[in-house]
Amino acid sequence: MLGKPLGSSGESLFISILVRNTSVVLSLFAGVVSIGIIAMVGIASLGFLIGASTAAAANEVGLTMALWSVSGYAIVEILAYLLAATAGLLPVGTAVLTSGSLAEEKVVTRYLAPLRQSLVLLAVSLVLIVVGAGLEAAIIQSRNG
Repeated sequence: MLGKPLGSSGESLFISILVRNTSVVLSLFAGVVSIGIIAMVGIASLGFLIGASTAAAANEVGLTMALWSVSGYAIVEILAYLLAATAGLLPVGTAVLTSGSLAEEKVVTRYLAPLRQSLVLLAVSLVLIVVGAGLEAAIIQSRNG
């Protein structure tokens, strides 16, 4: 499902979009278990891909048309990705930025303390992904007739 064109082989376009976008959100959230490394690499990669895709589309149809064609759903989806990356970075950010030595035993406690907030951000991100997938599927289907 992740490697095929959207909506191929009889799958719902909405489900295809939802699965792909959810996998990105969960990958960004995986920063929680990787001391933020996965979230940092993921958001940098995502930024590169969004920039490259936008540049390619702008060269093809112009920047205004390229941005207008995705603005109905991309804003929601990008916000969801940023929230998921924030959720993935929150534990390490809290552990590093709170006062105290990193050598103390309490570093694990400081790392785990914001886990509830991270899960709330993940939940909000997933809700936004569902909304974004619905918008994207509706926009694509309206263009295809």
